[in-house]
Amino acid sequence: MKKMKSKNKEINISKFFNSKKMNKKAQFYIFTAILLSAYAFTIYANSRVIANEPSKTFKELKDNYLIEGEKVPNNAIYTNKEIENQFENFTAEFRDYAKTKNINLGIFYILINNDNIFLMNHLDSSASITTTQTYNLEINQNTTIPTTNIIILNYNNINYAFEVSSEQYQINSLLVAKKAQDIAIFVNN
Repeated sequence: MKKMKSKNKEINISKFFNSKKMNKKAQFYIFTAILLSAYAFTIYANSRVIANEPSKTFKELKDNYLIEGEKVPNNAIYTNKEIENQFENFTAEFRDYAKTKNINLGIFYILINNDNIFLMNHLDSSASITTTQTYNLEINQNTTIPTTNIIILNYNNINYAFEVSSEQYQINSLLVAKKAQDIAIFVNN
């Protein structure tokens, strides 16, 4: 039998665990309480990680799309290719890349090329554009409209305004990133 001395008192450890005070029922309750506490902490810790992780990924995707997208018109001009087709190919490849990160990336972009404005809807539902007229674009539909100063995009009953500058080439976009229950919307104007 092991004995411990503590401030002039002897405590018999084996008697403590074998005493009637600490029977098997009490041991079961303590063990269950410890397990439930550990389980609750694990769920809480993981939920915070999951909630924070996608927003960082969404932001990185948005930044990559904007940075790389700016290079597409210059590259198309340099290689004598149509800017609209090159940008559409870039956007399709970028959406495929987002899928490798388990993110459903919807994009509506406005590509201004001299006197024309090219609109493309890669969102998960239809969208409408209002200038001097209203244009409805279904999923994966595009159209070209004449130049205007302001474009109002209506998506899911929310209006997003885009100003058209005097730059020869300009790209504006609405990105909607979804991963499980997390959604992030980015407006590039």
